[in-house]
Amino acid sequence: MEIVLFANMLLYIFTSIIIVRKYNLTVYSFMWIYFTIFAIMGFVVVITGVYNDRFYSLRYNRHFSMVPYILYYICVWMLLYPFKYLKVPRTIGYTCRKHKERINQILTVIGVLFTFYLLMKIYTLQEYSKYSLIERREMTVSGESVINRDNNFVFWFIDYGFELLHTAIFPFVISCIIICYKKRIISQNKIVYLLLLYFLPPFLKYLIASNRAGLFFLVANASYFFFLFYKFMSKRLRKQIIKSSLLLLIPVSILLMFISLARAEDKKSDAGVGALSYFGEAFPNLNAFIYDQVGHYTYGMRLFSDYINLFTGYSIKADGGLGGYHQFWTKYTGAEILVFKTFFGDLYIEFGTIGAVLFIALFSALLTTYVKKSKHPYTCYAIFFILYSFATNAVLDFGLVFGKMYIIRTVFFVFCFGYIWRKYTGEGNAKYIR
Repeated sequence: MEIVLFANMLLYIFTSIIIVRKYNLTVYSFMWIYFTIFAIMGFVVVITGVYNDRFYSLRYNRHFSMVPYILYYICVWMLLYPFKYLKVPRTIGYTCRKHKERINQILTVIGVLFTFYLLMKIYTLQEYSKYSLIERREMTVSGESVINRDNNFVFWFIDYGFELLHTAIFPFVISCIIICYKKRIISQNKIVYLLLLYFLPPFLKYLIASNRAGLFFLVANASYFFFLFYKFMSKRLRKQIIKSSLLLLIPVSILLMFISLARAEDKKSDAGVGALSYFGEAFPNLNAFIYDQVGHYTYGMRLFSDYINLFTGYSIKADGGLGGYHQFWTKYTGAEILVFKTFFGDLYIEFGTIGAVLFIALFSALLTTYVKKSKHPYTCYAIFFILYSFATNAVLDFGLVFGKMYIIRTVFFVFCFGYIWRKYTGEGNAKYIR
């Protein structure tokens, strides 16, 4: 067990060293570093005994094979491959006065629009404030809600419609802020306010749900823009971003600590052990609970139920929210669905080894073709922000949201807004400057 995970760790370390030396600090190289950190933690939690302490009550396979880790490594390589072609060879410079005015106009409209979204999240937080962090988490898992959104279109649209638009639009906004920073096209106050609108609504969303993973990925995914434009930022701007990020990490870290302590007290466990296991359990779980232990493959019914239902009209719904979902599919497949198992592990449960590898291969080929042929940088950056969000989550599992129709809708709105952005701001006519 330890030897296999040690060999797996070395594989990622050597790959990261090679990639960083060749490509320096880019989105592509950082993603390899990111996966390497989790591979290292996978080895650490096993040799320190943390893994056995956390899963001692579950029967799991202790005779590890290198086969699933080689397959997973191949899938990671294919998943990250499109990032290799994501480059910003030149910075788009808006030199025409009309372009500058229109950029400020569209950013003002976006600011006003998402202020309503922020206010609704503040109202929702107030409604949930009567419940403890643990009670909020239990409500989320069981599918309960204080506010009945199904019978109120305004609440439904602000919660789901604005969330979708926030994901689709703000990659354009953040990219524009960074690109236009040097030219002082956007005022400092507007930049700060737009950044708050990018961060606060999802922050409040995860706070309401007592969602540690959401808070972690909110910060992790924001790093995309830093590494995407790293080479073209001044040293001063880099320092400002790093300082601001460190200040941002303080409240997030404190909140994560409170949530972890609350959960540990509720489960009578060690918060430190839980946090350490969170970053390390996915790699050993792949072999311990998933690979070669699935009795029935789900063939898309679990992760891609929206699409199965759309094309066949067939669907399987488990009662009891997220908890009921895990119980149903664990019983159906014979594998432990609740644990983190990497995105390859999730796809393996759906389609088996060959199906999982082919799925990622086709997915990678599609995105690689797109990034090579794309002529619209802002839209491309937004599409790859979605891929980046998936990749940061993929080290743990596939992510339920990424198998839903929600992602297709988000991609659709990215292309729609990309068209509006090009036509209104004049991106297609903008000059390219080094």
